[in-house]
Amino acid sequence: MAVQQIARYAGAIFYFLSAGSVAFAFRNFAGAVHADAIWGATIGVLSQAAALILVFSGPFAREFAAEREKRPAYKKYLLNAFTVVIVMAAGAATLIDIVALFSSK
Repeated sequence: MAVQQIARYAGAIFYFLSAGSVAFAFRNFAGAVHADAIWGATIGVLSQAAALILVFSGPFAREFAAEREKRPAYKKYLLNAFTVVIVMAAGAATLIDIVALFSSK
């Protein structure tokens, strides 16, 4: 078994356990819906989705790579530009939070 397969299945097991722990926590949940409950449910759903993608990622990766090769060059540049914008926005938001943290003292 290749290292990639071991890592993929270990990640899938982790995500299945994460989704299971969220489901177990909601088993006895009987209260008002709070942001924590919405966050927990979202994490559970995303963990389940990530686990399924990891389990079936071999065929997905091959098909996705084939589709990426068919894309025009401008779409590749747009994707890179979009990634840079997202990273810069995350960096700016982090910087704003850091400044707000230190200026609140």
